[in-house]
Amino acid sequence: MPGIRYEPPVVPPNSEVEVIVDGVKKGKMNLDKKPQPVEEEIVEDNNSSPPPSPSSEQKPRRGRRRKSTQNEEVSALLAKIAELEAKLAAKEQGPIPATTDQLGLDYLTNPPSKPSYEVIFDLGRGGKHLKRFHDVIVSDVTIGFVYDTRYEGDQFIPPTTGEEDEPFSVTLVKENQTFRVLNPIPLGYRLGCLDVVVLLRSNSDEQPHEVATEINPKYSF
Repeated sequence: MPGIRYEPPVVPPNSEVEVIVDGVKKGKMNLDKKPQPVEEEIVEDNNSSPPPSPSSEQKPRRGRRRKSTQNEEVSALLAKIAELEAKLAAKEQGPIPATTDQLGLDYLTNPPSKPSYEVIFDLGRGGKHLKRFHDVIVSDVTIGFVYDTRYEGDQFIPPTTGEEDEPFSVTLVKENQTFRVLNPIPLGYRLGCLDVVVLLRSNSDEQPHEVATEINPKYSF
């Protein structure tokens, strides 16, 4: 019995067939094209969120650390700018005047202070005079008597000595020292509000203990 040979029908190119699913026409399908896989539609659930990964917890920490470092750098930069501005302002302003305490002139006050440096002038026949100055400056050659002219008081001017006049004595009560001085020509100068009278020291200085005791009321009167 001869075998039966089945040969599939020959389908013309670009042949299309009607696609019917559950009695509903879905369209036509080209037999030459391979069927495409059906992509499943993914529906996102807004109420659910994917589990956080280990790296996601570390990102905010790195962000905070980076922000903190930036703040420190900005603060350091602002401090440096403020320091440079202060130096520039001081340079433009110029040197700042020193205080009287820094200069050793603490007797210069406002209002003017009363002179308290006691000095005894023994003028021989001209008598002995107790006078007060704001300061006395003693050097090897001269003695300067400083008076603040802002203070309303009686300022003492020593007499001028001639060639035949003997030196007269000057006693500094605080130090209890006596000096023989001459005043051949009026010497002195003004520095601001200060008057400075200068006397020349003689070579015959003597110690004034008896003179200070005799004149100064702090010692005997």
